[in-house]
Amino acid sequence: MNESKRQVQIRLHTAHDGERHTVKAQGHVYLKGRHIYIRFEEPGTERNRVATTIKIAGGEVTVFRQGGVRSEQRFAPGKTTAGYFENTQGSFRLETTTKKLDIGLTEGIGFVEWSYSLLVAGVDAGHFRLRLEVREDE
Repeated sequence: MNESKRQVQIRLHTAHDGERHTVKAQGHVYLKGRHIYIRFEEPGTERNRVATTIKIAGGEVTVFRQGGVRSEQRFAPGKTTAGYFENTQGSFRLETTTKKLDIGLTEGIGFVEWSYSLLVAGVDAGHFRLRLEVREDE
């Protein structure tokens, strides 16, 4: 199995209901066979740290978060997929309908852009657009 790991700079831009947010972090890209894994820690307090792992494989993206919250979401173009979100208040079912997914990565460097509609416990949570940028560490 071909496997490599390198340190990278991450920027994750999120747009939702007119609000924009950008997370900047150092992270790692892991290449395992035909799968790309991008891992970084979201900024936060010691108690609320969240480690995010993004798996890119087969034209789909899966986002795993662990720490102060736990969640899993899968994004597949034109499909509705089930996921979950857990925090201290409880566990919620997520239903994600992916509108667009564009993967522009070469050996884990580049961008992934996607947009989706989200239902949380059956309630419309709106439309989201994300752009993940992965650059070589300087």
